[in-house]
Amino acid sequence: MSEEYLLQTLDLTKSFGSQVAVNKVNLNIKKGEFVSIIGPNGAGKTTFFNLVSGAFKPDGGKIYFKGQDITRTKEFKRVQMGMARCFQITNVFPHISVLENVRLAVQAKSKNRYQLFMNADKLNDLRAYAYYCLEMVQLKTLASHLAVNLTHANQRKLEIAIQLASQGELLLLDEPTAGMSAEEVPAIIEVVKEIKEKEEKTIVMVEHKLNIVLSLSDHIAVMNYGALIAYGAPQKIKENRDVQNAYLGKEVGA
Repeated sequence: MSEEYLLQTLDLTKSFGSQVAVNKVNLNIKKGEFVSIIGPNGAGKTTFFNLVSGAFKPDGGKIYFKGQDITRTKEFKRVQMGMARCFQITNVFPHISVLENVRLAVQAKSKNRYQLFMNADKLNDLRAYAYYCLEMVQLKTLASHLAVNLTHANQRKLEIAIQLASQGELLLLDEPTAGMSAEEVPAIIEVVKEIKEKEEKTIVMVEHKLNIVLSLSDHIAVMNYGALIAYGAPQKIKENRDVQNAYLGKEVGA
């Protein structure tokens, strides 16, 4: 497949019994792009993420990452290749510090990940990069806190920092503002914007809050009943009549 694209899906399909959750989805995402996936509940967005990350195996179609066919590649191998995913449900180590959560992720990516004891220079390097990741998500001042004591919003930030620490080229964000109050959401938006501007990451995000999607995205993919019904720049999506009918309604024209 084309080296122009970091991630490609070709006729990607997944069914659960008689229900087609993802129906021949073709998506081409260039390196460095920020693409959001929207659609009503049950549209197939999270299933699509599960297929891309390797959590589910497709019934048909192909997935290409960095030009390689990864359709049957195991999930952990995709992580090693440079994929990182943040889930809807926060997934951190609750009873160790914020810093240690991130440092472990940095070490897992390091050539020295299997060394029980490291010299001071190597350990300091790991900590320095862990602190950098925490700074990116505005958690540096909470580095010594136990993860279990963080607010829900800060736990979401911590999970993003952990995925940044993996140094993947592709960051998959599955509803990063899920479960947050209106007061908590702006801080997450700021974090994601910071990553978009300062990190050379390709970001694919599933998100329901339209103001976030429209402000952050280079392109938006719209799914309905498992199919990709529209793809384009935010303004183009706002003006798309099929999208308005399927999902966005009057809010698009606001």
